[in-house]
Amino acid sequence: MFGFIGFVLVVVIGVHLYLWKRLVRDPLRPGPWRKAGGFVVLALALLIPTTMVLTRTGYVEWLAWPGYLWIALMFYLLVILAALEIPRLVISLVWRGKRSASAADRGAVGADDAVTSELAARTTGGAAGGLGGASTAGRASTAGRASAAGGASAAGGASA
Repeated sequence: MFGFIGFVLVVVIGVHLYLWKRLVRDPLRPGPWRKAGGFVVLALALLIPTTMVLTRTGYVEWLAWPGYLWIALMFYLLVILAALEIPRLVISLVWRGKRSASAADRGAVGADDAVTSELAARTTGGAAGGLGGASTAGRASTAGRASAAGGASAAGGASA
């Protein structure tokens, strides 16, 4: 019994760390928004075991709706982000090849590393947010695409 509970907690913590890394840490610069995103992910991670325990005891039945909705959304985000890892890897390898070729031409070493990494993170995070939002509500999909387009143009403008 305790082995199963421990395994479930390790999986929940691992999934939330992955979601935090892909949706909060990678696309955001250090600052108040990244801290707020970290606290939100922490609260959502705590929501799952809290929902499992308190709704079954009957004390907090209203918690079932947000808790189980987050569990479903968490797995959708995990699947979408896992599927986007392959194109992200291909893009990273292509950019790395282009960067090394252009660095050889200029004689400079990778000044665009931060811009490339940030652009890849924003693109992946924006796409995951747009696709995840599309599965729950149409308006969230529009906001996700707008943020992805804004992040890509801002990062693209910085590299030019």
